[in-house]
Amino acid sequence: RVHPDAKNGPRYTEFLEIEFETPVYPVAFEIVFPRGGGCLVSLKAWHKEDSKWQSMYVGEPDIKKYEETTEKGYVFKFDEMMCRPTFKTSRVRLELDTSKETGIADWNHIDYVALYGAEWLDASILRSHIRKVL
Repeated sequence: RVHPDAKNGPRYTEFLEIEFETPVYPVAFEIVFPRGGGCLVSLKAWHKEDSKWQSMYVGEPDIKKYEETTEKGYVFKFDEMMCRPTFKTSRVRLELDTSKETGIADWNHIDYVALYGAEWLDASILRSHIRKVL
C-alpha cells in the first residue's frame, strides 16, 4: 500500500529517517543493501530553519540492477548522483518502494548508510534564497 504522505512525490511504501552526529553540507551518499536493493525512490535532507524536507534524489525503483545483483550474489550499492543542498543537515530520509506491484518485493535489508559531507559550502555552489545578482 502506498504511504499516505506519497501524494506529491515518488510512490513509496515505507521510509527511514536517520540522524547523524555532525551536520554537514551533503556531497554524496553510499547506501548498501545486501538484499532487496533498488527500492530507494527518494532521498531527502531536513532543512532545520525552514522545517521542510528537500529532495536530493528522486527516481524509480531500480528493478533491473536489483535483478542483476541478486542473480550474481552481489550487494546492491546505491551511489547515484544527487542534488546538493545549500544548507547543513544531520537528518536524512530514505523513501522506499517495497511493494510487489511496482517496487522491490524482497526483504529490504540496509547494511549501512554513509553520508559524505563538507564543513563549508563550495564557492561554486549557487546559494538558495538569493534575491539579486552581485
